[in-house]
Amino acid sequence: QTAARRLAKQASAADLTPKQMSTHNNKGSGGRGGGAHHLRNVFAKPLNPEEVASFQAPFFAKSDSEMDFIKKSLQKNFMFTSLSERQLSTILRAFGKVEIPWGKQVIQQGDEGDYFYVIREGDLHYEIDGVMVNSASVGQSFGELALLYTSPRSASVIADTDCVLYLVRLFYTSPIPRDS
Repeated sequence: QTAARRLAKQASAADLTPKQMSTHNNKGSGGRGGGAHHLRNVFAKPLNPEEVASFQAPFFAKSDSEMDFIKKSLQKNFMFTSLSERQLSTILRAFGKVEIPWGKQVIQQGDEGDYFYVIREGDLHYEIDGVMVNSASVGQSFGELALLYTSPRSASVIADTDCVLYLVRLFYTSPIPRDS
């Protein structure tokens, strides 16, 4: 591997896309390894106009302090800086909450994913091909690529402590209508 390629892989770890959180989904990466699978698709899925027109964002109850925490975290992320208050409010209401125990793998490198996360409590680290490349803690977010592209996970994410994460599903964020 060239130094540029290693650096690009490490840089992509900051924009991780998480694997779908499900106690029923214990599939691994299917033996996929190496870097070639990261190049399969770098285009966003086209939106279906009928789905956009009929879209109803989910609502997960949260306290005002939880809403403020998520909002402050999103304001640090380039993807959310140009949203209107109405669009941001829709996304904030769609975030759910999940507890992750120490040592649990949140994301498997190479898996398909559709969630974006904000870390409420705890510490996690990112691994590419089994090598730790970065870490994240309270107030940070990961999973931006899941919101932008339909590409495989660029890294695995593992909880270093018990964690509380807020998560929003890709489908909930893509078709939010523009303000008139």
